[in-house]
Amino acid sequence: MLRKLFWNPAWNDDLFVVSLSERLTLAPSTHSIDEIRARITRQARRGAPSLSPTSQLQFRLVFISRGDPSDASAIMTETTYVSAPFAAFAP
Repeated sequence: MLRKLFWNPAWNDDLFVVSLSERLTLAPSTHSIDEIRARITRQARRGAPSLSPTSQLQFRLVFISRGDPSDASAIMTETTYVSAPFAAFAP
């Protein structure tokens, strides 16, 4: 259990993506955008191996939170970033 506390690559990777998303919302940078695009592209190729070389991808960051504390069913969504379309296959 102690080893998992320090060595957990999947969890560390998830935390990195959350960090990238937060940075992209607060102060967009080329590094954050490129990292997220690369991850989305890899995942899309694994999930849809028949992607066309001309396929375009796009992502958006949507933060979801509870609204009014007195209304447990109130959920608020806020789109904080929408990317420009990008090629599924880099040139």
